[in-house]
Amino acid sequence: MKIRIYTTVILLAILSQLFVACEKDYLDVNNNPNAPTDVPGYVMFPAAVMSTTGTFATRIGITTAMWSQHLTQGNTANQFRDIDKFNLNYDNFDAAWNELYSGALNDYKTIIDFSENNEDWSMFFMATIMKAYTYQYMVDLWDNIPYSEACVKYYPVFDKGPAIYADLIASIDNALSKTVTDLPGDIAKYDMVFGGKMDQWKKFANTLKLKMYLRMYKANDAAGNTLISGMLSQNLLDVNAGILSFVNADNQRNPLNEYNFHGLNTGNNLVASNTMLLYLQENNDPRYRVFYQSVGDLEVDLPKNKWAGLNQGDFSNTSIKSGELSLMKDRPSDPCFYISEAESYFLQAEAILRTGGDAEAMYEKGIKAALNQYSTADYAVSAFDVDAFVSSTYAYPSAGTVAEKLEAIIQQKWVALYQGTNSTEAFIEFVRTGYPKVSAVNYDDDAYVKGQFVYPVNGVTSGKFPKKLPSSKEENVNNPNADDLVDAFQPVWWNK
Repeated sequence: MKIRIYTTVILLAILSQLFVACEKDYLDVNNNPNAPTDVPGYVMFPAAVMSTTGTFATRIGITTAMWSQHLTQGNTANQFRDIDKFNLNYDNFDAAWNELYSGALNDYKTIIDFSENNEDWSMFFMATIMKAYTYQYMVDLWDNIPYSEACVKYYPVFDKGPAIYADLIASIDNALSKTVTDLPGDIAKYDMVFGGKMDQWKKFANTLKLKMYLRMYKANDAAGNTLISGMLSQNLLDVNAGILSFVNADNQRNPLNEYNFHGLNTGNNLVASNTMLLYLQENNDPRYRVFYQSVGDLEVDLPKNKWAGLNQGDFSNTSIKSGELSLMKDRPSDPCFYISEAESYFLQAEAILRTGGDAEAMYEKGIKAALNQYSTADYAVSAFDVDAFVSSTYAYPSAGTVAEKLEAIIQQKWVALYQGTNSTEAFIEFVRTGYPKVSAVNYDDDAYVKGQFVYPVNGVTSGKFPKKLPSSKEENVNNPNADDLVDAFQPVWWNK
């Protein structure tokens, strides 16, 4: 692994329409005497945060949106066909791997070191939590990765997932033990996540811990019950954590919108997967109007007939013409959530269920938060009774088994984690829990249950679904301490 000193070009809408610009200009070096170790942490923070956000929202986000069956490759484009049919190479995600290490993680380490030396505990806290969030996803997506020697040694060793998780949780606890204060106004504008409000950062930290404990639950459920129960008494997120301030201007748009519509200069790559679309339509859930574009007015009474999806992986279907499929609706101003308010409630619902409690109220709270976060010209929450809709359409299976209750929670979480929120989380949760279930039949079979996953039409892995991202080939070639290459179909540590 090469340690790269750099900052990232990106302009962001921050508080009061302030935009912070940082220029990308990196060097491949081991020790750089010109590294910005004396730059205040808040100056580097926007570039670090956007490195994390942009990387998970673009290539990785598109991949996991397909693997979560939120989206599928359109039949009039070919950019992501290999991803959609699980034909994966070890170099598919080298760029994302390199960006996270040389960008986000390198910057977080610099901010943490500088802030600790200067006892700037608020910036120390923010950088520590973002570092933990970034590493947690990397472990969940790649399993063993460089950690203890990352951004320190030229050829870092690979650490095991359980050890990384344990150290990340210890680092969060250490940050929570510090006395922190809200950032002053002239510095708070550099915090695009919470505007310098430390109480929100603490809630984010606690909720991240809860998520990690739930990830580990299968590996040690006895210890997990105690840890999860303890987190339910902490202050957890009741707001959205993420970047919510994108605008429709060059280099200020949502990263996926910027990448897919402007960078690739095409809008027909990603279309509605019938797995998600048919589920929403079956339940008269109006969110399909937010997620996907209409294919036009077909002069029928039911608005759902204006939307048409594609069977997962059916990109070679030539019977459907251009313009007859609902494209992904990805707006320039769409947020990138780290943990949304709805996700926080679903995490709490699962934690309550795991520890023997009644999760119904928190489950319903999660669905309502997911519904209420949208308000667009195509979808007005005021147009229907959210409370009545949830209680009738998505009623909690109070008399069901624990497995049935967990399925209900994760099924609704899957919808709430659509690409505009966090498809990466939806993919990981599918791997962890097995929900949504995988159907034994195809879409056109009368026995098909809408909302269940279907193996992609053009899939090449004999029914196997990915469990992670394939190892980085570039890291394996260049780092003599790298682990052997592992494909995308081997489980990560908490799933073994």
